[in-house]
Amino acid sequence: MTQLVGKEAIEVAQQILDSSHLYDLRNVHVERHGDSILLSGQLKSYYLKQQAQELLREVVCELRLDNQIEVRQQAQADAIPERVKVE
Repeated sequence: MTQLVGKEAIEVAQQILDSSHLYDLRNVHVERHGDSILLSGQLKSYYLKQQAQELLREVVCELRLDNQIEVRQQAQADAIPERVKVE
């Protein structure tokens, strides 16, 4: 992949996430802050957070990648189905 800098890098980075086969990555926002590219938003796993970063590593070139994505896992109570009482 071609390495890009500046505004073009931000646009391409956002397009990569928006078209990812990992649908949740479409909720990640890409912004430029000085010499850094900031990733923000919420994802449901550290795996997805890492995938967002790895997908963009080649695109950002000389810019620092600042991954500020929050991982929001479901509460355990939500993940365990309620038991149904059968009488």
